[in-house]
Amino acid sequence: MATTVTLPTLSISATHSRQNEGNAGNTAMTCTVTRSGNLNQSSSVSWAVSSSSAQASDFVGMVLPSGVLHFAAHETSKTITVHVAGDTIVENSENFTV
Repeated sequence: MATTVTLPTLSISATHSRQNEGNAGNTAMTCTVTRSGNLNQSSSVSWAVSSSSAQASDFVGMVLPSGVLHFAAHETSKTITVHVAGDTIVENSENFTV
C-alpha cells in the first residue's frame, strides 16, 4: 500500500507592492514566501519573474531574475529579493510578477 504525503501550502506576499526603481544604482524589492501545513519534510520551490511591461534590462544582471528556495524541515518562511536597475529614462509604470 502506498503512503500518502501531504505537501505544504505556499503563499507569497510583496513587502511593498509599489516602489520606484530610482534613477541610478538598484532598488531591492522583496517578497516573503510562507510555507504552512505539513512542515515535517524539507521542500524546494522554483520562482521566476515574469512581466508584460518590464524587460530583462530593467533588472540588475540584464536577465529576468529566477531561483530556487530550499526550505528545511519545520522552516516556515523565506525571502526573495529582486534587484531592479535604476535609470533616467522616462517610461510608463512597469510591473512584474514573481
